[in-house]
Amino acid sequence: MRVPQHCPEADYLDFVASQAQFNRHYLNARRRFYRDFRQRWPSLAQWFMAPLAERAGRLPGEGFSDASFPVSHRARPYLTFLGLRGHAAFDYPWMLAVDRLRVAEQAGLLGLDLGTDALVEEAVAMGYHQGSARQAMSWCVSRIVLRHGLPDAAAITEAHIAEALDAIRCFAEHPQFSTFYTSPQQFRDGPAKTWITHLHQLQVVLYHRGQVATQPSKLMPSWKPPLVLPTLMLAAADRWLAARRLTDAPSTVAKLELAVRTFGMWLADNHPEISTFAAVTREHCLDWIGHLAETPSETTRKPLGVMSRIQRISGMSQFFRDTAVWQYPDVPGHTLVGAGDAPKFPQKVPRFIPEDELEQLMPVIDQITCPFQRAALLVARWSGARRDEIRRLPLDCMDRYPDGTARLRLSGRKTYKERGPDDVHLGRGHDPRRDRLPVAPHRRPCPIPAPPSPFAPRVERRRCHPHPPCRTSNHRHRRPRSRRNAATRRPAHRARHRCRRTRYSANRASAQPHDRAGRTRRASLPTRQPTRPRRTAYRGPGGHQ
Repeated sequence: MRVPQHCPEADYLDFVASQAQFNRHYLNARRRFYRDFRQRWPSLAQWFMAPLAERAGRLPGEGFSDASFPVSHRARPYLTFLGLRGHAAFDYPWMLAVDRLRVAEQAGLLGLDLGTDALVEEAVAMGYHQGSARQAMSWCVSRIVLRHGLPDAAAITEAHIAEALDAIRCFAEHPQFSTFYTSPQQFRDGPAKTWITHLHQLQVVLYHRGQVATQPSKLMPSWKPPLVLPTLMLAAADRWLAARRLTDAPSTVAKLELAVRTFGMWLADNHPEISTFAAVTREHCLDWIGHLAETPSETTRKPLGVMSRIQRISGMSQFFRDTAVWQYPDVPGHTLVGAGDAPKFPQKVPRFIPEDELEQLMPVIDQITCPFQRAALLVARWSGARRDEIRRLPLDCMDRYPDGTARLRLSGRKTYKERGPDDVHLGRGHDPRRDRLPVAPHRRPCPIPAPPSPFAPRVERRRCHPHPPCRTSNHRHRRPRSRRNAATRRPAHRARHRCRRTRYSANRASAQPHDRAGRTRRASLPTRQPTRPRRTAYRGPGGHQ
């Protein structure tokens, strides 16, 4: 690191005099501020050793005229001039403490091109908003240039970005941090989050340019505090969550943990005398459910929505159910809440893109120059895949049918196995084979049948039946109606249950008694046949009518 030093006086005064487009009173003030700073700090190295508040000049809440240290505050144009000319390299705590540095304007007056405009154009081409991209690139490039004395943005490396990120995350530990921000949390939620986003945008642009080798990824600090519960309750919760992690997805486990956390916090506030789950009753659970529906949250100032309440209630219901089956100690041993205690699922309106808007959208997608964006949008258009599923697609996910139609293989997220082959026609805007599919008004479109693939197993998808299944049926698959029941408009599986409810059929050769699983069994028939089949109500597995 080079030793900071003042520039020759003639260099800066000539630079100020070259700005003839400004008012002469403004230029005279610039010369006066420069001389005041040179008189206060004859050695620039002494200024670097001064307290951070004095170097920043203006503290939060102060104006230009009432700054606590006006000499340093008014000399910022001169300091940025030294950084661009290579006379000094500034530290990140000072650049993070000051509210504004007009480095881009100073570079334009000096005739220097920092490469910010090219970065903004590339960011806009990738989909970023022009205003946010310009703000991000100007903030990042100016501070990295002042820190390392780089000529332009083309010299920025991955190490420079990593150093800036580390300086932002460690600024809350500075001894004079409290002078500029009220709390570390306020700094992380406000400026730090914005600056990290700026650096992430710069890294994305440099990565697509080929200037950075590592793929950018946002690493935000953990917001979730540790789970705080009484000793016995914490042991049961940790043991249950550890068991759920073996089979459930990480997102599912996070929702279950949030349900236990919410219930534990409510118990600590309203029933601090409870130290074990065994002391929890159904009345406590019902009071907690009412609390979820009425108490506003800290972020939105509104009560939780229906889906959030369903997730919390179902999570606790699963906790009580699993711990009872697995015979955990210090738990109720039975279910305290069930599905009937949660609100009903709201009926969602189907979302789709109208045909006229789709016709305007597809030509624009074909004009996108980035092959990754164009491929991602085409996959989303023809397959209906989620954004994360498209991001996780491997390079060998595409193949073709024997007739040449492109085929895409999507991997499932929750089932951890590959889906059935979906036809994705990426070459043309319309597949004429879909027009020949008979689709009834009450049925959803069936996918085009595909030949078996050597890469993915064929998964048969059943059609939706117009009649709902019988609640007493143990069969999951819906079967079509037979000819015998077509006249009565009764599904075949309902007719089968009707025959099962009869103890003996009138025709012994065609029907036999059934067990509860629906299988025929051999039974000894009585010697006396009733004149009329006696109907008895079918009893379920529990023996209830």
